[in-house]
Amino acid sequence: MLFRSDYELSVKKEMINSSDKKILLVDSSKFNRVRSTLFAKITDFDIIISDSNIPEEYKKYCKKNKIELILV
Repeated sequence: MLFRSDYELSVKKEMINSSDKKILLVDSSKFNRVRSTLFAKITDFDIIISDSNIPEEYKKYCKKNKIELILV
């Protein structure tokens, strides 16, 4: 995800830091992609919602790290 400004990046980081429950909604095409800007790590989220085509390694990673994974 590309950010239009440092302000947008800082707002997203603050939203993550101030949330009681962190939910990531992401389609499977975003897994295994590297971007130049990071606003959160996968372990920062409590729940990940995605389509069922995510790589098996991420399913295992979520289970191992007690991240609830909802596949739709």
